Amino acid sequence: MNRLWLGPVLLVLMLPVPLCAQTATKTSQSGTGAITTTPDPTVEKEKPPKSREKTDFHLEMGGFYSPFVPGHGSLNWRGWDVRLTYTGIKRIAPFGGVARISNGNGSQSAYSIGSYLTFTKWFYAIWGISAAQQAKIQFSPHRRYDVAGIFSVPKVKGMAFSAGLTELPAYGNSGGGRIIALGDIYYWRKFIFSGSVNLNFARPGNQRSVSGQFSATYGLLGKYYLAGGMSGGGAAYMLIADKPFEVRYQTFGAFAILTKWLAKHAGITCRYDYSRIVDSHSERHAIRTGLFYEF
Repeated sequence: MNRLWLGPVLLVLMLPVPLCAQTATKTSQSGTGAITTTPDPTVEKEKPPKSREKTDFHLEMGGFYSPFVPGHGSLNWRGWDVRLTYTGIKRIAPFGGVARISNGNGSQSAYSIGSYLTFTKWFYAIWGISAAQQAKIQFSPHRRYDVAGIFSVPKVKGMAFSAGLTELPAYGNSGGGRIIALGDIYYWRKFIFSGSVNLNFARPGNQRSVSGQFSATYGLLGKYYLAGGMSGGGAAYMLIADKPFEVRYQTFGAFAILTKWLAKHAGITCRYDYSRIVDSHSERHAIRTGLFYEF
């Protein structure tokens, strides 16, 4: 399976980010086809409106469709996902999710759990574990482990640095891989800016590549959020065949997100992703629409 296209779909499956806690999220594609996610739930947080009541649960349900161009029906992905986050525990915000992905060749279910952790005023973290069932077709990594830390910069209001690690164990025909992500997050008024550089290591052969991303978010908790960004860089892995050979190419991607509260504790979120291989006519679009409810 072409690893390039795992990114847009995995983005809506792994490591859900609660909208009830203001976050900045970094995502980028890698040579292993994974997505790294580094949220910051607390740095320079906007104060919620006085009329806004505290809620402990954030539930979101959504569906997505991802066509491949050029291609045909068996290459077009579709599915749904459900995510739940609990923020009623001091310093800990656990979350879990389940998703189902299908195309003309089969279906697969994926599951994820994790938690946001607040250690001190200056240090925050997130960890997550995801797993996918063994199926005839493999959309998601069989296992995936993520951990990231966010460090506030002393005396620089709204600035934080982040460091993350993603591990993809080998399974079946996949050699797995590792991603090391380094980046920063900056809060300024109603804006959140984030960027990262990823060092990607694909196995077997320890194939190396570098990718990166930049994104910007504008809005206010309980009202709306508008976000957009771009990602790109190298992808490299060893294709296992009778005569193994190295695969290398450059990728480019972009996304846009709208989150809108339609009621005091409920709203809608829409996301569009685009990705392609540079110097190729192959590209993938992904559209996701979801409803969320806070209680």
